[in-house]
Amino acid sequence: MATILSERIDELTSGKGSRMIMVVGHGSRLPYNKETVTFQADQLTKMGYENVRCAFNEFDEPTVESVFNEMISQDVDEIIVLPLFISLGAHLKNDIPKKIRLADWISEDSLVHDGRSITVRYAAPIGSDPRLTDVIAEKIMGRWQA
Repeated sequence: MATILSERIDELTSGKGSRMIMVVGHGSRLPYNKETVTFQADQLTKMGYENVRCAFNEFDEPTVESVFNEMISQDVDEIIVLPLFISLGAHLKNDIPKKIRLADWISEDSLVHDGRSITVRYAAPIGSDPRLTDVIAEKIMGRWQA
């Protein structure tokens, strides 16, 4: 999954100025959800990406809002938001855009904070990549063969 996220970062990055990356998970009362999101963010850091943060839509901390507010308070030119979700559901269409100050159905926009313009780019959910289906199929086949 980190490879898919890495490709999304490279596609969305302008290359102009400083960048921060937010990996967003749904959040859950179960611990493995947070661990999955944290693991992917750590993988991106190991791949050489700087300023990678995790955030959660609900149930877990830190929240999308708190991480986003922290990011815009930094000297940053662009923020890449990577939802670690399987499909484009209500949270991705309605909840998260508001939390990252995007209008509905907009995947990129600029905002002004303390006189600075910051570009926010919101990626499609990771589940839209066909390689994820292959990974899931491999996991299922491995369990059935075990």
